[in-house]
Amino acid sequence: MGVPRLASASERAFALTWNAPDECPDATTVEQYVDDVLGDANFGPVAVHASGVVSRTADARYAVQLDLDTGAAQPSRRSLDAANCEAVSRAAALLIALAIRARAAPPSPPPAPSPAPEPAPSRVPRARGLLGLLTLADFGAIPAATLGAGITAGVRWPRLQLESTVAYFAPRSTSAPNRADVGARFELGTAGARACTPLTVTAVWLAPCVGAGVDWVRAPGFGARVTRRPSTWDLIARFGLLGGWDISSIISARVEVEGVLPVARPEFEVDGVGDIFRRSPVGVRTGLGLELQF
Repeated sequence: MGVPRLASASERAFALTWNAPDECPDATTVEQYVDDVLGDANFGPVAVHASGVVSRTADARYAVQLDLDTGAAQPSRRSLDAANCEAVSRAAALLIALAIRARAAPPSPPPAPSPAPEPAPSRVPRARGLLGLLTLADFGAIPAATLGAGITAGVRWPRLQLESTVAYFAPRSTSAPNRADVGARFELGTAGARACTPLTVTAVWLAPCVGAGVDWVRAPGFGARVTRRPSTWDLIARFGLLGGWDISSIISARVEVEGVLPVARPEFEVDGVGDIFRRSPVGVRTGLGLELQF
């Protein structure tokens, strides 16, 4: 058996202690075998400490006990045998080279991060149609306060509501100042449109409104020897507040109060008796109802 020889670890990724009979390749030769397997690749500083002991077996074969220390908790031990010492030495060199490659292999790359979710496309506010039924009250268009019913229809966005309304009010009568038996029965109908801008976009909202319309007033006379059925069409300006409560996604309760400014103030009179009514310069209309959105 030969004396143990320590191979130089200079510029190599391994250090080798090799103990073999004289007829076997020495440590320098085994190091060269390892270098031949590794090729020109640079594996950096010492990564593997190898220790091999070669001996002859009883059947004239050669066996090697190879210890490989790669920095793990326990070194690994391999046993090889071959018919001649050259073959068993090359086999040991191959194991050393494989250990170096495994030790110097770069760590697996971290998994690619999941792609960031694409931002949800911005939603364009959708216009919604609306249809409502209203109970209305009017003060000032005809001689006495009156109740009526109306239908409203329009389009609603989060920050804008456009709507039109038609309504008819219960007739009211008035008499001449000095003749209770002479007078007229006033009927009122109205149609108009307006724009409202909600101040808040929540379930409970309030919106200032402005609009215009036309009032139809008819006043069939009674009590006179000859009665007439005069009527007028009056342009009006509308301004006020509309409030609502969205009971659900499709049903809202609403309440409104608005001022009504007539462009003209027609006068109604009975021949031979005198004036019986002239429209107020400013009127008030209120409403309460439900609207359906679709």
